[in-house]
Amino acid sequence: MCSHYVPVIFGSDTPGVDGFGNPPGLNGRLDLQNWSDAGAPLSLTLRAATLDNATALGYRAK
Repeated sequence: MCSHYVPVIFGSDTPGVDGFGNPPGLNGRLDLQNWSDAGAPLSLTLRAATLDNATALGYRAK
């Protein structure tokens, strides 16, 4: 379990188009499940997939 907050950002290598192989979003979903299985709290997972990504890319809430 995490005892200190460490910024984590979420990324996936799933292609953004339909085609042969994994459907869009599958690898990302599997990655998030692996984080959960490894004991990452849900709050860290959700923050990594939303707010921390936006912050890393320079987006700010208005």
